[in-house]
Amino acid sequence: MLMVGGAGVGNVHASREAFPTQAEDVLVVDCLLPGQVRRVGKIKSFLSQRRPARLSQFECAYRGGEFVDFDRANLQTAVSVWQQTAELGDADAMNILGEAYAKGMGVPPDYDNARNWFERAAAAGSRKALQNLGHLYENGLGVEADRTRALEYFRQALGERGESLVYSSDAVNAQALRDELEQLRLSSQQQKAELQALKQQAESGEAELGEARAALRKLRAEYQQLKERTGGEQQAEIQGVWRILEEQLRQQEADILTKQGEIERLRQGIDARQNPAPYVQLGPELALTLERPEILPARGRPVAFVAEGQRSFELRGSVTPASAAQSLSIDGVAVALREDGTFNTLLNLDMPQRSVAVIATSQSGGETRAEFLLMKAERSAVQGPGSAGQERVPRPKPAILRTTQYRGLLIAVSGYRHYPPLPTPRADVELLAGVLRERFNFDLRIVTDPTRLDMLLALHEFRQSMGANDAGLLYFAGHGEIDAEQRGYWIPSDASPDDRKSWIANGVITDILAVSEARHILVMADSCYSGTLTRVSVPVLTEQLSAQEWNDWASLSAQGKSRLALTSGGLRPVPEQSDQSVSTFVRSVVDVLRETPGTIEAQRLYRAVSSRLAGSPSAQAFAQKPELSPLQFAGHEGGEIFLVPR
Repeated sequence: MLMVGGAGVGNVHASREAFPTQAEDVLVVDCLLPGQVRRVGKIKSFLSQRRPARLSQFECAYRGGEFVDFDRANLQTAVSVWQQTAELGDADAMNILGEAYAKGMGVPPDYDNARNWFERAAAAGSRKALQNLGHLYENGLGVEADRTRALEYFRQALGERGESLVYSSDAVNAQALRDELEQLRLSSQQQKAELQALKQQAESGEAELGEARAALRKLRAEYQQLKERTGGEQQAEIQGVWRILEEQLRQQEADILTKQGEIERLRQGIDARQNPAPYVQLGPELALTLERPEILPARGRPVAFVAEGQRSFELRGSVTPASAAQSLSIDGVAVALREDGTFNTLLNLDMPQRSVAVIATSQSGGETRAEFLLMKAERSAVQGPGSAGQERVPRPKPAILRTTQYRGLLIAVSGYRHYPPLPTPRADVELLAGVLRERFNFDLRIVTDPTRLDMLLALHEFRQSMGANDAGLLYFAGHGEIDAEQRGYWIPSDASPDDRKSWIANGVITDILAVSEARHILVMADSCYSGTLTRVSVPVLTEQLSAQEWNDWASLSAQGKSRLALTSGGLRPVPEQSDQSVSTFVRSVVDVLRETPGTIEAQRLYRAVSSRLAGSPSAQAFAQKPELSPLQFAGHEGGEIFLVPR
């Protein structure tokens, strides 16, 4: 339905004088505001063109704008609102139009048109468009997937210190692999000690066994002599002693064999660690095998580590069958193949990490690729509490944050009409509220067991409560749902499992936050399928920065808008933990916020919480892995959110 508001033109904040009363009022739509009356001199006046804006239905109507109801809007209606302004070169309009094509809005997404508008918006200076381009290339949407190019777009969005960034998942995976390698090293040392002790026991046992066998041979000879000289009764007595001696000897031999088996098992385990299995990639015509360095599987790209201080490493491998191989390249540079298909080359590592791409090309032109991330083995300088090498030096407050006001909306849904009750959400928000108020001076609103209308109105009020220099934290604990299209939802207290219209879609939440004036917003979601909020990667720092360098990076990151989500899990259920007073996720978050000295940025919080949950039995049982990501299409510009203790 096309709606035309009847109120006069005014500032958006005028809508605060009359508050919306229906759920649909707060849904964000594409609005065409009336033109403004402008004067030239004292006589001539004219009406300017209508102006597009993203506003709630209530605000659009209040300001006399024209819009299509949220549930009836589609790609065509969005294009009709934004196309003209986008064609005139407005960067925001071009980015919004690109997002409309990427969303699809009632039709399949048109990623080619989306990329075109994102590229034009990026050329006009839109950091949001750079983030959106990174999303397309990272996920292969309308283009060939290219994580390296995606990371470059993310780095451009951040600016000067963008070269220090890697994917957050890569950083956490790399830290987990470092921890695993350390455990393997310690385990190997322990096994070597056990092996040495067993060797000594076996050698001692073998010596004893040799002596026992010699004694047995002597006894056999003596037994035979006695048998020939003695009568039947004495022979029976001697034969009994003989059986006892033979049984003792068999037991000694069995013990020696057991120890030898343990020695062989330990030796094989140590050999397996010292000579790891090669990394093999199979193509249609060629098999590409990388023997050195050792490449470990990870949730992102595979990772290989080199020793701390090492500035180069040997890459060694083979291509089979050698007769079918035409050429080999590493990072675009040709490398010679020997007749037997083997190769080796020396690569430089003059930064904390680098991507390596090995491509074997067959005689017919087919390619077999192996890609991995090469990282130095030292621990990252940016670590959170609860992880090894914990950083205890307080970080300073970036100057731009000195006037920042923190506002929070904490939503807890424990009692449901049509869903099972949840035991911990109310306790979760009380625990989280305590640390936010006491340590960071948050102005908080807590909403418990809200209906769909209550929750949407609370989100609208939260959005309007924040000014351009404010930072907000939105927390939700309750049931979550996911539909067949992998779209996520928050479930209010009055929702029905059979009625998706009674749920609140992630897209509705991100739309509301996208039109907020706040500089920084962090969403924390502790619900099933909360990972549907985190479909875009967030780059994180990988370099060890000095205090001044970190302050420079923080000051730069604090300037750009950030819309980040820290979720308790991915696209799967999370544990309810009915036997605990609060959820493991919230307990980890609160402990990190309490114990970390100085300023805490979102990526530091994410790493620390991930480290703590990695050791939680309930989290391990559910494969619960937190995720940190920008909210897609919520206006993220590559910035960070910083929590500064008062």
